[in-house]
Amino acid sequence: MPVCDAPCPPPFPPAISQFPSSPTHPATIQPSSVPLASGVDAAAAVAEAAFTLKAPDVAEANAAAVRHTAYAAAVAIDGMRGGADQRRFPAGVARVRRRRLQPDRLPLAPRAQRRTLTLGVWLDVIEARERGLSFPDIVRTIAPSSSIDNLRKVWQRRNHYKSLAAAGTRASRANGRGSDFGSIDARMYDWFLLLSRRGRKRIPVIISLLQEKARRLADELGVPNFKVSRSWVQRWTQRHNLTSVVLHGAGGSVNLEEAEERMATIRGLLQDFEPENIFNMDETGLFYRCLPNRSFVPAEQRRAATGTKSMKAKERVTLVLACSATRSKKIPVAIIGKAALRLCFRRPGCASPLP
Repeated sequence: MPVCDAPCPPPFPPAISQFPSSPTHPATIQPSSVPLASGVDAAAAVAEAAFTLKAPDVAEANAAAVRHTAYAAAVAIDGMRGGADQRRFPAGVARVRRRRLQPDRLPLAPRAQRRTLTLGVWLDVIEARERGLSFPDIVRTIAPSSSIDNLRKVWQRRNHYKSLAAAGTRASRANGRGSDFGSIDARMYDWFLLLSRRGRKRIPVIISLLQEKARRLADELGVPNFKVSRSWVQRWTQRHNLTSVVLHGAGGSVNLEEAEERMATIRGLLQDFEPENIFNMDETGLFYRCLPNRSFVPAEQRRAATGTKSMKAKERVTLVLACSATRSKKIPVAIIGKAALRLCFRRPGCASPLP
């Protein structure tokens, strides 16, 4: 075998002196106790030691060639492992996944939620800047949800925002972009304000209703090439700082004006009575057959625990609760039940229990 004359890699620590001379099984090969420069050097040292144990005569006669071959094999294996890691962690997600796999790193901070500023806030920022207030002070006092870079952009476009305010743009507007159909935009918002003034008789406004109204306004104004899409309606709501909410409760059905008049009449009638003799009564329902929907179970059964139909039983009775205005007197809880035989079905001649 020819001897290699090329420059050799850095010499490894003596491999044979670090291992027993008699065992030849690969399991007996241990890494050198001398610290190595990298994982490639360690792998090359192990490969050279294994070859020396298997063929000591060849290794002694061609020490440089064996060292070159072991180093080349270690580099090739390291390259194959790097390719496998690249396939396992593709570009774009490798950094995130590796961070999650390293317990010594701090968890990634959640991204801050973006909050859009309105025209009124922009004008306040411009006014504060004109008074000499710095951007960090403006962030702390006026726009805590904004950044300094965003405030710098607002200051650069201050003439544009002032022109919007001079043109009568609403301060609640969420952006400075206009609409290609300004007449429809303005008429839509006036109609929306008219619906909002109805108070308890307000009609729920949904996207389909806004689409139909915009379509009718386009026909009335004779606007050509106008297509009412969901995205146009959503941008319209963003321009006027409108949000969609879930309606709950029945408070919208109360006429507040009538309620105020009725309460004034009741207060006038109660002036002749002592507070301890004024009682407030209310009713509530008791689902006496309804079971709770929570229970303690063994931890190993938490996934298999199920409920029963009794948790949604509808059998109920009506309870009556009453208490004086001073809370000094409480009437025992009464039940409004159902008669076994209603009065209208009783036989003639039966005395009525009512006076």
